[in-house]
Amino acid sequence: MTKRLLSKTDKFVRELENKIEKQLDEKRPYWNNLISMYLREIAYKAGTKVANEVIDYFELDQLGWSKVERKEWAKYEHQKKR
Repeated sequence: MTKRLLSKTDKFVRELENKIEKQLDEKRPYWNNLISMYLREIAYKAGTKVANEVIDYFELDQLGWSKVERKEWAKYEHQKKR
């Protein structure tokens, strides 16, 4: 793994990072779906920059995940305001 990039994240992001790490270690059924769900939640609540840093840290791009841009999450931001 690469050097830790996230130095000041909140408890929420750290908890989801721990869940991602657990899924990567155990690879139980639906592990990839759970990681995607955790990444969406991070992007939604902490921003896409933080989600992209998590992708980099865990080298998820090598497993098929790709970084996201802000415009891809616009539909979720719209739902958030309701």
